[in-house]
Amino acid sequence: MKASIENLRDELRRNNTMEVIRLCGSVRPQKVVNVISDLEQEEIHQLLVLQPAYIRTEIFSNLPEDLQLKVVGRMKRDQLAALITDMASDDRVDLLQSLS
Repeated sequence: MKASIENLRDELRRNNTMEVIRLCGSVRPQKVVNVISDLEQEEIHQLLVLQPAYIRTEIFSNLPEDLQLKVVGRMKRDQLAALITDMASDDRVDLLQSLS
């Protein structure tokens, strides 16, 4: 039986990469955010790194600003550059303003 989005944390902790990717791609980004908002920052970072760019960007853009900043603090420079490049221009501006 396949896991549901509510089992995302368990699949992430099991390092079940393919299932994490499938689950995140199977629902709207806001649903993913609702499920992951209580995860540790490192877990959220791990989840985002696993995602294809378009899903990663949508999930990240739906995170609350304070959580975005915490996650950005865990990213490597190249990961952050890729994320910013893929973001919608208004989301990019908001993030860069928050970082300054």
